[in-house]
Amino acid sequence: MLAAPAFLLGATVATLWAGLYHLLRGRRAIEVLLVWAVALAGFGLGQLVGNAADAHLLRFGEVQLLFGSLGSWLGLLIARLLRLC
Repeated sequence: MLAAPAFLLGATVATLWAGLYHLLRGRRAIEVLLVWAVALAGFGLGQLVGNAADAHLLRFGEVQLLFGSLGSWLGLLIARLLRLC
């Protein structure tokens, strides 16, 4: 379980990735919410994988920045391939 500051950092990083993705690939304004939700879910799953692997590469406190970012981008790629966003 993440503490509040760690959760906020993870959510902020995922939000930044979602914003960058939407800036590069977004077409409609309503897609922002879907892109944001996918990025948050991907970051959360990446966080879980990083914790399970006990990875220390690009870790900031409790937040797995590398695995979380990879999870966000992988989720966004999968959503794009499924034509969700």
